[in-house]
Parts: sequence; structure tokens; C-alpha cells
Amino acid sequence: MPTIILITGVTGVGKTTFAGVLEGLKILPEYSLTPGKIAKTRKISEQKAVLELVKEQRGFCYEMKLINQEMRDFFEKVDGRGYTILCHYIGLETDTESIVRAARRAAELGKEPEPATMISGEYRMIPEHIKLLADKVSRIQFWDNSRGFRVVGDYGEGRLSLPAGEKIPKWMQEICGLIDPQPQKSRGKIDWNAPLFGGERTKEDEEKPAGKPSGAERLPIAKPGKTKGHRDVQRRLFVRVAGRSSEGGGENFEPDIQQEGSESDPGLR
Repeated sequence: MPTIILITGVTGVGKTTFAGVLEGLKILPEYSLTPGKIAKTRKISEQKAVLELVKEQRGFCYEMKLINQEMRDFFEKVDGRGYTILCHYIGLETDTESIVRAARRAAELGKEPEPATMISGEYRMIPEHIKLLADKVSRIQFWDNSRGFRVVGDYGEGRLSLPAGEKIPKWMQEICGLIDPQPQKSRGKIDWNAPLFGGERTKEDEEKPAGKPSGAERLPIAKPGKTKGHRDVQRRLFVRVAGRSSEGGGENFEPDIQQEGSESDPGLR
């Protein structure tokens, strides 16, 4: 069954940064296959690229804006096509934070920033958008990007889990009221990686050296060396995007991170 990894959130929360981290980690082939790259290669619109990927029953990673028409157009294309849709929703506490970050990113790219009124409007529409996502996708993992990405919620099969011992931001508490007023506390930290792999991996799987795939369920390994397990990947994700002040949040990458057990890991640089 093909899988779509959906990355979404209001403008300026760090969707592009998050997508870049997933691509760099090369956990699944879908991360390197995006409508944007297909559109550039085939010289077509991104919307048409989505349609072609769906017709070909390809798995892919898609960075979707929280805009009513764009969301409805996307789900209209994929509904009934047999996809499993796993969503990463990224949040910040206020529209001011998003406006500042979006303006900073636009300045770095030499582009005009998105209007502040538009971003504020997206914040007002969050309740409607969350309800739509909860109805359309198989699982949502909620990330707070105030000071580097951290999981603050995990929703699936009509139930919301909150990580035990973690401070839950106000915006996540408001989402609880929308989709599950009585969320359960997870026994330990929520494993962000589990839905990406479609199931739990054992310690033996994590320690097993990379080699040739032995079946449909074997994950492709992009680079030689130690197989990345849940804890390894989660730590690298956090180190790679955390460490700045609240003003910068998770916008910067560490310049040089090497993988244990190998001389270098080009995919993580």
C-alpha cells in the first residue's frame, strides 16, 4: 500500500526545515520523491505533479499549506486511491512567531514575505483545518518548534496520546479540545518514527547491519554503515534542528554531524 508523508502547519512554522531533515536522513524513499521535484523535472505545475504521482500509485512526501482550497484539492486527488496518509503537523504558540520567521526566511531567499494578515488568518482557521486532517489521515504527530522540534502529541484511530512528563504547549492543549478532550498519557516518550515505518522495530532490527533487502518489508538503506534505529534517528533530528534561541527556533542546521560506526554520513551533512 503506497504511503504519503504529509508535512503541514501554518506559514513560518518550519515545514521546509522539517522536510529537509527527513530527506537528509533518507529513512524512506518517499522522502526523496516530492511533487516539487517532479514538477521541476517534468516542467509542470506542482498540482499536476501530485496528480501524476497518484495515478502512478507512487509514495511521496508532500509539504502542504493549511489553506482550505489547497487542502481540499489535495484530498480530492488522493481519496479512494488506497493511500495510507501519515501527517506531521508543526505548531508555534502565536501568529507573531510565524510572521517573524516567515519574514526572516523570505529575506534569506530574497523574496517578498507573506503578508502578516494572511498568516494571522491561517491561525484563525486552525480549528477547521485540524478537524479536516483528523478526518482524512491515518495518523497525525504534532510537533512543537518553539526551540527545536519535539513531539507533543500523537493522534490515530480516534485517540490522542500526549507524552508523559513533557510540557504541553497551549496550542496543543487547544487541539485536544477539538479532537479528543480526554487524551491519554503515553507511558514513555512518543516514538515519532513508528508511524513512518508503519510498525515497531525490535532492538535486533536496530542493531542489524545494513545489507541487501530480504523482502517487501525490509527498509532500503541509502548509505552503508550502521542501520539507523528509532533512538538514533530521533536524536539526530533533534540535534540537527535544535540548539538556537526561541527567536530562531529550529531554522538552522548543524553544519557537520557524523554517524557513529562510520567515517562519514554524507546524507546527514
